[in-house]
Amino acid sequence: MITQEVMNEDWDYLVVLDACRYDVFKQTYSDYLSGSLEKRKSKGSSTLDWLFNNFTERYDVNYFSANPYINSLGISLDETKWGASCGYDWTAKDHFNEIIDIWEHGWNDELGTVHPTEMNKKVLDYSDKLNDRSIIHYMQPHSPFISNGKPRKLKRIRKGLKQKQDTNDARLIEKIRKLLESKLISNRVVMKIGMLLNLEISDIFSSMRPDRLRQKLMKYYRQNLELALESVVKLIEKIDGKIVVTADHGEAFGEHGVWEHHIETYIPQLTNVPWLVVQN
Repeated sequence: MITQEVMNEDWDYLVVLDACRYDVFKQTYSDYLSGSLEKRKSKGSSTLDWLFNNFTERYDVNYFSANPYINSLGISLDETKWGASCGYDWTAKDHFNEIIDIWEHGWNDELGTVHPTEMNKKVLDYSDKLNDRSIIHYMQPHSPFISNGKPRKLKRIRKGLKQKQDTNDARLIEKIRKLLESKLISNRVVMKIGMLLNLEISDIFSSMRPDRLRQKLMKYYRQNLELALESVVKLIEKIDGKIVVTADHGEAFGEHGVWEHHIETYIPQLTNVPWLVVQN
């Protein structure tokens, strides 16, 4: 399998679908897009290590980001709410020509994310910043599940960026949190929490059996992907150039005991991503 070498590839617009696994994309994309699809191996199993391993220099690229990790605030990955244990001293501002914080300008508080239709609107609002090479990073199919669910995790990431504190108390709390994470990260039950927090309470109780939980999560995940692809189709009608649709990483639903996605967890469900050269 070819490794996804993001910056060594030929594209004018790189559309990134956050947490989009290859197999689900392959089953879904042809209802929306046509082109040449390949399976690529991502250099990350989460956005954190994908960024750190792919963008090692400074690039003449404008980054339209619905993901709060890619921000213009100058906050390093290892200083963010959910990145504090990654050890990646990597700051988006150091690697891109300009970052358009759509996670800030297009955020929907009720959904706890940037809806893909709003992503389109904001990209076109800032169309003067679409240069020869631009990355357009949608938040979907990553949770929260727009069709059914409660936004929690992304809200916390965004809140952490907006209210980042640099106090002794905050540093002490962060040390404690890191210690707890290191003890709990291998616990399979704990690994499900990130996904369960995004479900309605009624869904949690109706999905206690692992097979039912996986089935329900996969259903909502696919719906998120379909919503994203609907918007991608509309966006590419407005832009000219070579367009590639890909993902930063995939998503796990219990395979190998893994749920959601975690840094440096290199299983196929997290590293196999689509690479679709769109036929305009």
